[in-house]
Amino acid sequence: FFFLKKVQFINRPTKGKALKAKKDSSDSGITSYFIKHYLLMSAGGVSSDPVYVIADDNMTKDDIDVHEVSGLGHSIALGNKGYVIFAKTRCANVKFYEWFNKTILTQFIAEIKAFRNLPIHALTWFQLDGEAIQIECYQSPEMIQLLNENFVVVGKPATCEDG
Repeated sequence: FFFLKKVQFINRPTKGKALKAKKDSSDSGITSYFIKHYLLMSAGGVSSDPVYVIADDNMTKDDIDVHEVSGLGHSIALGNKGYVIFAKTRCANVKFYEWFNKTILTQFIAEIKAFRNLPIHALTWFQLDGEAIQIECYQSPEMIQLLNENFVVVGKPATCEDG
C-alpha cells in the first residue's frame, strides 16, 4: 500500500497557460501524446533523478521550461525528486542537453563518486545514443570544459545504416 499525500500541479505562468501543453498540429499519431523519459543508470544499478520531457507546440524551438517536482523520483526515499521539462518537441534542443549535462549528469557523477569513495579525478564513461541533437551541445567550449572538470568521457555507439 502507499498513500498519496499531496498532488503537485505544475504552474506555467511564464508561458501564459497553466497545466496545458499544445501538441504539434502536424503530428496526429499516438506518439504525439508520448512523454520522453531520461534516466541515467550506473553499472552498479544506481539511478539519477528522472527527467520527463513533454512536447508543447506553444514553446519556441530553442526554449525549455524546467520544473523540479518533489516525490517524482524512482525511490521512496525522503527528498526524492524528478524533473518535468516542456520543450517544442520531445527530442528537446541544445539548451535542454546543456541543462541535462550541467544539472543531472555532473551531479549524478559527483554523488556516485562520493558514495563509492572514488577520487574526484576518476574517469567516468557516459554512454549515449548519439543523436545529432544530443551531441550538438558538445561543440561548445563551455561544455567541453565541464566534461573535463568532471573527468567525463563521452561515448556513443557506431551509427547503423540500412543498406
